[in-house]
Amino acid sequence: MVSSLLQGTLLGLATGHICLASCGPVYLPYLAQQKRGGLGSLRIVLEISAGRFISYAAFGLLAGMFGTRIAQDNRTLLTAAAYILLSVYLLVSAFRSHRCERGCASLRSQRFTEWPVLLGIVTGINFCPSFLIALIKAVDLSGAMAGLLLFTGFFAGTTLFLIPFSLIGFLGAKRYFRTIARVASVIVAIWFFGVAVHSIAGPLIGDRRPIVSLMGNEPLQILAENRSRASRIAAVFTRKRSGPVHIVTTPEQLPQKGFILTEEQMWKNSNKNPRILVGPGRFVALLPPVSSEDDLESTSEAAAAFLSHYWFRLNRKKGSFYTIPIESAGTTQPVIIQTTPLPVRKLP
Repeated sequence: MVSSLLQGTLLGLATGHICLASCGPVYLPYLAQQKRGGLGSLRIVLEISAGRFISYAAFGLLAGMFGTRIAQDNRTLLTAAAYILLSVYLLVSAFRSHRCERGCASLRSQRFTEWPVLLGIVTGINFCPSFLIALIKAVDLSGAMAGLLLFTGFFAGTTLFLIPFSLIGFLGAKRYFRTIARVASVIVAIWFFGVAVHSIAGPLIGDRRPIVSLMGNEPLQILAENRSRASRIAAVFTRKRSGPVHIVTTPEQLPQKGFILTEEQMWKNSNKNPRILVGPGRFVALLPPVSSEDDLESTSEAAAAFLSHYWFRLNRKKGSFYTIPIESAGTTQPVIIQTTPLPVRKLP
């Protein structure tokens, strides 16, 4: 349990700068809309942080309890809903603070903006890169308490980056800064609303390529230089995936459509034309080269672990291929080729 808390804290410290980029455009104009001293701004930041903790604790519990069953579609809808609520909060807050400054009484229905904890809850439901990393870590831990502790540590680590925002309150002492902050709040609200609408309507009017998982129920074809190497790779994936695994030794044996896993060298040697393996309805995943035969199994294990956390968009007309990033001497980042990996759950 202590290790989960420590992992979350270190993760929060390592990715806290991403939180600054994600939440800064929201918190900065909100804090500068009204006259506040240093202590007043610090109190607001702490209330916002309390709201973030509520969201983080809830997601930590859910991730630990339900694991990879938290579907990508649910995440998209939650984020879109949070963005819409955030837009409403920022718009109402900007108009209410402007109304109060002019000496007009604020409407009772607008007074929810006096509760910064609500802003923290809404911004806590934000599947930004650092949040997704924490979510995947919590899923891997498996257990409600482990997930809760990991997100508690993640909250503590990221909050350290938000405390300096309390200094922004001094800008609110100048009227023109307050005006700029309200205009910025309106712009940010419109932007978040647009992102929410696009995330919901985008799949309907935009990219309609199907999203697939190589670790699901569909057959996976293993293509290698010889049957011995193919068998060693297949043995690993047979244990890891729910669908059947087949071995082929020549491209001619491959089915017309489906999922293919092959070695990078085999890919390059395919009649001197790497794209010969790619065709309509085919998804080809490439194992990076290994330095020795002993590394083949460990590389296959790492590839299976990576593919367990990612789905891919499949180009039905042209086919798709992807080089699986494997950690060797140093950390390598995913190289996206013709397709976009999405961190999501395993297929049932």
